Amino acid sequence: MFLWQVPHFLAITLFRREEYARAGLVVQPNEPGGEREARRNIVRYTVALVAVSLLFVPLGVGRGFYFATALLSASSSWRTASRACAPIRERSGRATSSSSRSPT
Repeated sequence: MFLWQVPHFLAITLFRREEYARAGLVVQPNEPGGEREARRNIVRYTVALVAVSLLFVPLGVGRGFYFATALLSASSSWRTASRACAPIRERSGRATSSSSRSPT
């Protein structure tokens, strides 16, 4: 459960970072360089989550159906996490990196 909660929370903080800032709450994306690091942490925790999920098969806890379901879930999680590291698209539709985006 822990490995799922961290990337989920970080994704929410990326999506609602301005609201957290207005409320005075310090979250990783609002720190200098934090948005980029939050995106990296989403991927790191997702890799760990997938590894732990698939570990049940060689340990004998999960079998064929579990393995197939875990692989499908892992591929979905990985696609979502990899999008978190993709360049940010501004409203103009132009791709930029988070570090080169000018504050508005």
